[in-house]
Amino acid sequence: METTTYNEPDLSINSDNELSSKYAWTFGLALGLITALYLVILNLATDSPSTGMRFAKHLLIVPVVWMAISSYSSRLPEGKAFKSELGLLLKLGLWAAGVIAILNILFFGLVGTSFEQFMQEGDTLAGVLINSGFLIFETMVFVMIIGFVILQAYKGKGSPED
Repeated sequence: METTTYNEPDLSINSDNELSSKYAWTFGLALGLITALYLVILNLATDSPSTGMRFAKHLLIVPVVWMAISSYSSRLPEGKAFKSELGLLLKLGLWAAGVIAILNILFFGLVGTSFEQFMQEGDTLAGVLINSGFLIFETMVFVMIIGFVILQAYKGKGSPED
């Protein structure tokens, strides 16, 4: 009678916190600045940007997250990128969201209005804080979703736990 062997899943995470923090800071800052620049141009160029133009800022996430994942995963052992890079994505998203929120507040200080979000004009301090909250939340969500999709290409071929 043949016995079935059980392969223990490899649950270790080969992550270098200092290295992932460096990549997250670099690419998060870049994403935040690029997105804020897009929003500044959009808000100064048009009185009421269309919904499609406002959501197009999320397309900027794709190349930046792809480059961050590609650069960071090249330093990891084969098959270890997926779990290690989830932390990278979280840090990257936090940096980008923070930069966008701070630049939104600075934009309000200079121009008197903030980046419009969901018909919330942002012409008062409360409106700016609400818009900044929207920007933080949607940046984090989109970075994690887009990053998770990109990470599928870096997933190991082992058991589902790998």
